[in-house]
Amino acid sequence: MKSKNFKTGIIVLLFNISIICFSQELPNTYFEATSGKLLYGFYVPENYDNTKSYPLIMHLHGWSWTHSDYLVWYSPNFQTQTPCFVYTPKTPTTWGDWSGWNDYSLSAPMISAMHVLDSLTKMYSVDTNRLYVYGISMGGEGTFDLLHKLPGKFAAAMSVCGGGQSWWAEEIAKTPFWMFHGSDDNVNPPEITERVYNELVRIGAENMRYTNYPGYGHEIWNKAANEPAWTEWMFAFDKSKAEYASPKGKINLSGTFDGQIHLQWNDIRNETNNADKIWYYTVFNSQGLLATLEFDNKNYTFTPMSTADTFKIQAVNYNFKKSEFSNYLYFNNNSITGFSPKVITKKKVQVLNNRSSITITLLEKSSTPIVVKLFSMDGKTLFSKEYQPSNQIIVDASEWDKQIIIVNVLLEGQSYTEKFIFD
Repeated sequence: MKSKNFKTGIIVLLFNISIICFSQELPNTYFEATSGKLLYGFYVPENYDNTKSYPLIMHLHGWSWTHSDYLVWYSPNFQTQTPCFVYTPKTPTTWGDWSGWNDYSLSAPMISAMHVLDSLTKMYSVDTNRLYVYGISMGGEGTFDLLHKLPGKFAAAMSVCGGGQSWWAEEIAKTPFWMFHGSDDNVNPPEITERVYNELVRIGAENMRYTNYPGYGHEIWNKAANEPAWTEWMFAFDKSKAEYASPKGKINLSGTFDGQIHLQWNDIRNETNNADKIWYYTVFNSQGLLATLEFDNKNYTFTPMSTADTFKIQAVNYNFKKSEFSNYLYFNNNSITGFSPKVITKKKVQVLNNRSSITITLLEKSSTPIVVKLFSMDGKTLFSKEYQPSNQIIVDASEWDKQIIIVNVLLEGQSYTEKFIFD
């Protein structure tokens, strides 16, 4: 998969890891050992008690980065919150990659790494329902490979600038997975992550997320490590717990307009309840998904794309469960309200509901095109068409029988809106 020049480039690119792996004295409870060709590091929680069980995270390094680094998972702040084992296998460049890039077998280094992992779970009090894997670059490729070849082995996984084959998606979908890639990565092109992600979307996989960093190249490990959910997201998963609750908090959405739309909402994150540990918020307008914002953001500012629109917010927790939608906001005629505009007959346009059709009559002549849009109550666009100037326009609405429809007419820069019930 990789050329000699590719690997030489990785040596340079991986030289500057400073947040995920930074220079610091290794903990007293960390040790190193070998198993055949495999050198590995193993961190034991400082106050390890073999009568308790602990989660374990397996960290897969990038190509040639076999140094023994101080990882964020060793920090007292993290270990106080989530005491865990950390396993760091290391493969020299003369041996091979973490990913075999085939459909049948793991690479030789990965086979050895997994053998050691299984041995460690027997030697120590490891909770095998809480095994996690995280990889950078070549290690990210190895993460994709493990999820494909050993589905169900890990409770959750993360890959930074890794990738895999699209036909691995069906097996990968069985493990909660957070993928990261830079849009301008010329070492591992984002396509090797996105082809898997797109196939996951196509097959309807729900336990996965892709974070793309526009304008970033290969070196995104520090960027990813600054995500607010970075150190705790994986640890929310436990294979022994099959069901997870949805967030219960109520989102109250408000907004203002001053040439730009400013949306604000309340914080519903609750650290004491796993269901209410909000991971990110999704912002929707009438066309669909508008933005995705991490849990530490409670506002969103943007320039409106039309003179009439609707907005709503939904929260997603660490377990991919979604909250109820917030209240709706309606943008019309340069104002934002919490209710659907009801005034329809204006100076230039009259809109009538004729049971199975909508009749739009121009009360004054116009030489400009007329745009007619129909929306459902949840903001979904049902119909959109531009008409040439005409005294009357008739829109067939028979397919929306027994529905509430919002009609919006845009004429000469002015927006006219009405709500009809087709019964």
